[in-house]
Amino acid sequence: MPTNTTTPVLSKKWKVTNAAGQNFGLAVTGTVFDAAGNMFFSALDGIYYINHSAVNPATGTAVVQKVSENFGLMDLATSQFPAAWVPPFDPIALPVKLLRFNGVAGTDKVNLNWSVSSNENGNRFELEKSDNGASFKTQALVFNTDKQGVEAYNFTDATMLSAKVYYRLKMVGKNESVAYSNVVFFGDVSKQSSSLTLLQNPVYNAVNLNYTVAGNTAADITIYTAAGVKVLSQKQSLQRGINSISIPLNSMLMKGIYLLEVREGANSQTVKFVKQ
Repeated sequence: MPTNTTTPVLSKKWKVTNAAGQNFGLAVTGTVFDAAGNMFFSALDGIYYINHSAVNPATGTAVVQKVSENFGLMDLATSQFPAAWVPPFDPIALPVKLLRFNGVAGTDKVNLNWSVSSNENGNRFELEKSDNGASFKTQALVFNTDKQGVEAYNFTDATMLSAKVYYRLKMVGKNESVAYSNVVFFGDVSKQSSSLTLLQNPVYNAVNLNYTVAGNTAADITIYTAAGVKVLSQKQSLQRGINSISIPLNSMLMKGIYLLEVREGANSQTVKFVKQ
């Protein structure tokens, strides 16, 4: 990290903690520095910030501050890094917090649904679409309502699923700060039978999956420990096509290996995942 002669230099051996002194344990997926030499880095649950002048050389620690709920951003240096962010940060001005983003695909349309908290902080959602998962273009604008707290939104995209299609949300705050959602993927439902695809592994706060069915039905989704102990169970309504499902995980769930089973009728499919 760039510094002047009176400021300690961060290195790989520095211990990163939060303000309460707890170790930072999430995997880092991208880093970038601002003009002052402060570090921003992305993890799977948001963007974090380290002020280079506030590190503690006596204890060898650097305190990290979460500045945005920003899901799925893999490389700050090449993606949408919000250059307008200037410390100190005002958490009230940050975009909304995304609670879920998923959808259901048919042969001629995709129904997308999402919900947020801190809805009053948002200005708009820019629904972005891609055919390769890398280059996205704005498909629609959905403006935030005046409701405070939790709010739910939906949008139907009339499209023929003859190939792969990807969606994500660009969430824009009232001060034009930006955060991105996870990416949801759909394929050609006319060529698929029941199938289960885990979208992320390892997982952190939620298990995200796609489940494809030939017709409208319901399923039981169950999570077991590696020893076979049931830790979570829920019923899920499924519509014909690809169902994008997000299952929140209890924060008390221990790190380790788990099994996720989806059972609909006589069909049962299981995948293994790692909780970090």
